[in-house]
Amino acid sequence: MAKKVNKRVSKAVIITLTILLILLITILLLPKGRIFEGEVRQVSENSIQFLYDLTYEDENGNIVYDHQIFDKVFEIIDNAEEFIIVDMFLFGTHDNEVYRNLTQELTNHLLAKRKSNPNIKIHFITDYYNVINYGDEHLRQINEAGIPVTFSSSGGKFSLGEKDFMHAFLKKFRGRLNHRKIIIADSNEKIVSLITSANPHDASSPNSNTAFYFEEEIWRDIYGLEKEDSWVEDSEIDSFLEKFEEKKEGEVFVQYLADGGLMHSLVEEIDKTIKGNSINILVFFLSDKKTINSLLSASKRGVDVKLILDTNIQSFGEEKLGIPNKPVAEKLIRKSDGKIEVRWYLNHGEQFHTKMAIIEKENNTTVFLGSSNFAINTMTIYNLQADVKVVAPINSSVSSDVDNYFNRLWNNEEGIFTTDYEKFKDESFSKKLIYEFGQILAKFI
Repeated sequence: MAKKVNKRVSKAVIITLTILLILLITILLLPKGRIFEGEVRQVSENSIQFLYDLTYEDENGNIVYDHQIFDKVFEIIDNAEEFIIVDMFLFGTHDNEVYRNLTQELTNHLLAKRKSNPNIKIHFITDYYNVINYGDEHLRQINEAGIPVTFSSSGGKFSLGEKDFMHAFLKKFRGRLNHRKIIIADSNEKIVSLITSANPHDASSPNSNTAFYFEEEIWRDIYGLEKEDSWVEDSEIDSFLEKFEEKKEGEVFVQYLADGGLMHSLVEEIDKTIKGNSINILVFFLSDKKTINSLLSASKRGVDVKLILDTNIQSFGEEKLGIPNKPVAEKLIRKSDGKIEVRWYLNHGEQFHTKMAIIEKENNTTVFLGSSNFAINTMTIYNLQADVKVVAPINSSVSSDVDNYFNRLWNNEEGIFTTDYEKFKDESFSKKLIYEFGQILAKFI
């Protein structure tokens, strides 16, 4: 009997050690994270435009789609004459009924541009996740029109035509996702760019999102990183861009942030706030402990902290548990003695997919937005991200636009956008446990 027990114990030990060894090998194969913070560049106020997509109810209970972002993306494509670089994460059709067929629309605009201007240089960059989940029909349409399609992630890059699919899969496994959502192109003797949280993906089309459109210098850092991380090796684009002299004047400061750059810079800015300042967060996922602790500390210093969060209970028609936002909201309210205020965005099957922070001080407003959720921030694994930090005078149109956007949602002005914390609060111990376990696990992977 004792021998049988010892054999079972030995077998369990071997299995446990094997699992630990596999986990260790996996960790060693994962790429190191990167914090990219581009050059701080001065630009003019009139060269920036704040854009948003909002899905909400009007006073009569009708669903309203006030969407601007991809109209601007298509305008950028249509106006380009020399080059276009698109780097977007989700790209594919979906069975659910949706507001807009963004995947086909984007495909059509690229194909039409290629047909009307055969000499224009176009690069399309995405993640292999789309092929696995949605197939490659639209990607092949793009590729067959002479537009190279590149799959890029923090673990490597490969093209649509690469025949070694096992090698491609291993690259994909070793990395994480290319979560970026950006476009840069020429337009009327300028270089323009757009950074957003929105995906050109059918099932994502009703989601609420935000974006910044730029007509000045931030494109330099975006282009430089696309050359490094993807196959944007194009001497004709390089030659065309060489004639643009860098401007170093303007009342607004912009900085391109990639990968872990937003999470690093956001915590720094929150920690600089003092009594009388305000922090307004609008985000799909909030789970990063550094950010949460910084918000709690800021609240104790007398900073006014308000958050609009997605309920995390719906994802493309599937029900979710409300993690991480529900346990995080409960923690922030409880530990701040109710000083931190939380409201939930009212969804209608879609997501409040915005990733945005607005920090108002006496003389300026600092805005962060882009592709990064305010989620787990480790030095081991990052997705590829594309974000921006904008610092504008408090009386500028940029500051006014983002302030009006937040107040409209918080106060339900001209529509019904948000509801009280009590409406969807969830203080269950099980969800707190799942969230905390996830944070502990993240330290090891």
